Amino acid sequence: MNKMRELRIEKITLNIGVGSPGDKLNNAKKLLQTITGLKPVETSSIKRIPTWGVRPKLPIACKVTVRGKKAEEILQRLLMSRENKLPARKIDAFGNFSFGIEEYITIPGVKYDATIGVIGLEVAVTLTRPGYRIKNRSLQEDTDKTSDKKRGCCIILKREIQCQYWGGRMTTSDYRKAFVQLEAKKQKLDKYKKHNTPKKRTTGIGTRKCRICGRYGAHIRSYGIHLCRTCFREEAKNLGFKKFS
Repeated sequence: MNKMRELRIEKITLNIGVGSPGDKLNNAKKLLQTITGLKPVETSSIKRIPTWGVRPKLPIACKVTVRGKKAEEILQRLLMSRENKLPARKIDAFGNFSFGIEEYITIPGVKYDATIGVIGLEVAVTLTRPGYRIKNRSLQEDTDKTSDKKRGCCIILKREIQCQYWGGRMTTSDYRKAFVQLEAKKQKLDKYKKHNTPKKRTTGIGTRKCRICGRYGAHIRSYGIHLCRTCFREEAKNLGFKKFS
């Protein structure tokens, strides 16, 4: 086989979702550390789902990423718990695959822990080939150019170039060309950044945000609460407020 076609394991990600912080999350972190020997990290929610009691930035899961030879050793043990068999629908077009383990006691070398109980986990395996680094690098370059476009230094640049070259309409590639040209003219680029970078806000709605979810709207700052209306309704009882109607 051609060396450029050889597959290797880039990383293995082990994930356990519990839905809420507390003892369940601590037990999940303890289990991942027992299996891998690495310290897991917590993952937080992004959306608010009142039915499930989930709000933004609430720790509801944990994960750990393993790379190198250790990843190969752990993957062998994890596949043995599934009898080295996976359905074809678990594998994507690039060869990456994922699977779940219902009970961690089926993993060879992992003993039952009464403090953890019986829980499962999810495993995601990412594969790579020589040359994938070039693809990731080109994607990173595109992201960097896009982030430059979002900065305030492109406001006056947009007006000037629209009138001179593109007749009042610009595309993403036109912006990229403009910034490539300005990279060779450092003084002009510094001038645009100096006069068009957004100033730091000292007043207005953008300076007040909820200390729990980070929202800016419907802000309550009386008594030093600094919560949005939704978070206030959830935390009112804990703060000592009573609802009379």
